[in-house]
Amino acid sequence: MRKKRLTGFLAIVIACIVSMSCTGAYAFGDPGEGVELRAGVMSTEQTVVPQATLTSISKATVTGLGNKAYTGKAITPKPTVKLGGKTLRNGTDYSLKYANNVKAGTATVVIAGKGAYSGSLKKTFKIIAPSVSYRTHVQSIGWQKYVKNGAVAGTSGRSLRLEAMNLQLGSKPVTGSIQYRTHIQSIGWEKTWKRDNQMSGTSGRSLRLEAMQVQLTGNMAKYYDIYYRVHAQHFGWMGWAKNGARAGTAGYSYRLEAMQIVVVPKGQKAPGSTANAFRQKAASPSSAAAAAAVSGSSGSASQESVDETVYITNTGSKFHRGWCSSLSKSKIPISREDAVSRGYGACKICKP
Repeated sequence: MRKKRLTGFLAIVIACIVSMSCTGAYAFGDPGEGVELRAGVMSTEQTVVPQATLTSISKATVTGLGNKAYTGKAITPKPTVKLGGKTLRNGTDYSLKYANNVKAGTATVVIAGKGAYSGSLKKTFKIIAPSVSYRTHVQSIGWQKYVKNGAVAGTSGRSLRLEAMNLQLGSKPVTGSIQYRTHIQSIGWEKTWKRDNQMSGTSGRSLRLEAMQVQLTGNMAKYYDIYYRVHAQHFGWMGWAKNGARAGTAGYSYRLEAMQIVVVPKGQKAPGSTANAFRQKAASPSSAAAAAAVSGSSGSASQESVDETVYITNTGSKFHRGWCSSLSKSKIPISREDAVSRGYGACKICKP
């Protein structure tokens, strides 16, 4: 009898182990021998503490990734990431990883959850580089098609003069404009700057262009430099000028035959050599006297033959004679007219 009870008890224990929980009355001993029947609970339950639930970041709202201006360096915008009405923190709730974010085009940023957030989402943004397009009116050809961003406008090896040009900015990541003017045979420098695709030069008059100036305005001038160079008769390709400096020749009666223009981020190196961007022929005493006589008799003189060269410095606001002591650290040749038009005043020491 005792053996049967023991067997029954073991069966109950095994059943409890299998079910992981037993509740009820169990006989521990023989009631016939005065052993009391006692209610009891046998349990092998284990309490499992669940891990914290991670929230997926894949449904987050992302703002602040509009178009960005090309700078030649990596662009790493910091977006605003919101989820469930909460603004998440970069570095705590998520991390950022960028790709294709240097050159102009479509860049990507991957926002990966961390801490209490899991998952990721990918967003894109545009990097916009400024572009410049231009065309020239060429002897015996007329208006050519527009070219852009450093391509050659004009001709080479055909001895054909440029007579006029149009310049315009294409894509603009910031506000601003382009201005330009030319030095024209028998006319000299245009009195007013042209802008935004207006014609500079002449049409139907067979007058050659001899030099040019180009500059940016507004925020375009603040964040970018514009470089340009010309192919001049007898000189060939000359050095790169920038930001309103003169390119070409004066006093030689040489035609321009071709040109190139490019816009680069502020402070970036020139596309090539900047030496001899502009050449001016000094007026001989006889031609200067003749010009003075013409000026006295008719009220006008040939600017091409008497345009005086003065000098400026890298940091100053005055123009000087070549021997002035103020030129000890830097000495940059420039025409008087150009210096005045760019806001320089005459030095009170050398009185040019």
